[in-house]
Amino acid sequence: MKKNSLFLMVLIIGLFSYTSVSAMSYNIGLQGGYNVEISAIAYRNDGMVKAANVVNIDVRTLTGRGSISAYSADIQCNTYKFNGSVSCTDGCVIHAKALEEGGTIESKKVTIVCDAYRFNGTVSCFEECVINAKTFEGSGNIKGKKVTIICDEFKFQGTISCTEECTIYVKNQFDHTMFKRNGAGKYIVIVTKNNVELFSQESLLSTVVSELTNNCLNLTQEGIVNTLRKTRTRAVLNRIDDLNFLEELKKKVEAQAQYYRERLDEKRGTSATLHTGVAFGGVSSLGLCSAVSALLYNQSITTKLKLNSPGSVKIYAGVGGVVSLIPLFLSYMAISEWLNPRYKEKYEKLLLVITKIDQSLKTKRIPEEEIITLQ
Repeated sequence: MKKNSLFLMVLIIGLFSYTSVSAMSYNIGLQGGYNVEISAIAYRNDGMVKAANVVNIDVRTLTGRGSISAYSADIQCNTYKFNGSVSCTDGCVIHAKALEEGGTIESKKVTIVCDAYRFNGTVSCFEECVINAKTFEGSGNIKGKKVTIICDEFKFQGTISCTEECTIYVKNQFDHTMFKRNGAGKYIVIVTKNNVELFSQESLLSTVVSELTNNCLNLTQEGIVNTLRKTRTRAVLNRIDDLNFLEELKKKVEAQAQYYRERLDEKRGTSATLHTGVAFGGVSSLGLCSAVSALLYNQSITTKLKLNSPGSVKIYAGVGGVVSLIPLFLSYMAISEWLNPRYKEKYEKLLLVITKIDQSLKTKRIPEEEIITLQ
């Protein structure tokens, strides 16, 4: 009760504050606020870290037996040896070279990316848990509606409990009795040498349509064929029917081709393209003017801001000037597109893409993976 009252008081005082800790490396009390940021070489937490919104932790080593709680958390470290509890309402993301020791990680969604997973604690998610590791070991517990594990080597000897589906992507085959299974969910092992990218059907469709239409003039026949082959593999690895997916892809490409066909007689691009080019040009001009002004008045700025050396202003001006060239290049590309939209060439290239999709639909795919449903 006293701990909750103390946290409430800290939260009220700093409701809209941003708590940042950089020098502290050891916590035995309470660190709280609306947002909390912790940055240190080695951070040991034996107390409480509480945020009403977001906790960001960026350290080399995270240890201790305390607690971390927030709406969402983003933890980045070389070594995760935290034996305490991490509890989030919405999502928890952990990037580490090695995830070790025990403790608990609990959230609506959990994403863990690491080189070595040797966690002996409990990972519990109410919706989805995604763990991406080169080596997947440990003897802990993983619980969730949907569990996805992507690894090179699977040596896990703990327990996986899922109520809907658990999918294990692995580069090398392993003994399926090595780990325990609980829950009524479906357990699937997919052995593949391909790199695994997770997509929904909608996100994969959007990605491939962009790959085939945004820069279609640069596509070669070989490039189109390779993209379609890769697309079918991506679909299969995400449990999407590859032939149905190609049919949907064909409809999207046909719609874009029809768009170009209707504009074959037009000599200029859309007004939106022109507006984009002008906007980028304005941003670039503003940046370049600011950089030049900083160079001209660097002595006055140095005095006004009480800087140690006028050289600092020159460095910032130089960097700002270089960065301002990026929107200038984007402006040039957009205006060039407006002046010469090349609708005929784009239409003809998309007709070639449609032809290659038809050929792919008639070609039997050679499986590059082994899909095993565990009984």
